[in-house]
Formats: sequence, C-alpha cells, structure tokens
Amino acid sequence: MTPSPRSATAAPTQEEATALVAGLLARLLELSPQDVDPGIPVSAYGIDSATSTLLAHEIEDACGIAVDLELLLGGPTVAEIAAEVTAGSRPARP
Repeated sequence: MTPSPRSATAAPTQEEATALVAGLLARLLELSPQDVDPGIPVSAYGIDSATSTLLAHEIEDACGIAVDLELLLGGPTVAEIAAEVTAGSRPARP
C-alpha cells in the first residue's frame, strides 16, 4: 500500500504517521509493513545513512513534513519518528 500524500498544513495522527513510516521503511527495505515493529529502533533493521536520507525524503514527499536527518541517524523507533511527523514542527520547504 502506498501512503497517500497529505497537505503540509494537516499533520497526520500518531496512528497514521506510524503506519506511514512503517510502510515507507518496509518498502525501502523490501519488507512487509507487518514486519516493521514500531517499538524497535530503525537501526535494528540495518538502515544506513543513505537509507535514512531516502526515508527522510519519502516522509517529506508523502506528508509534507521535514524530518531531521540527525533524528533518523540517532536510531529512533518508528513510533518516535511518527511522533516527529505528527508534531509537524518542521514543515517542508516550499
């Protein structure tokens, strides 16, 4: 399932953001979204800086929220990334 794009003015709910991030990570790693546990650090899936950069761009493209690459490189869980997306504290650049 491909996440639908959202307006930059409407941040997704925590549940929507978790599903979005898990789905995007799963697609990048060629996994099933059900195989991505929101409570496990993304580093446990073996993502590197290149994959983190791709994930950040995918999130921004999908919902218009810029996620700090440093956050992704710090080994957050999917749920923590989703919380950043939900907060919508850093709107994507036009």
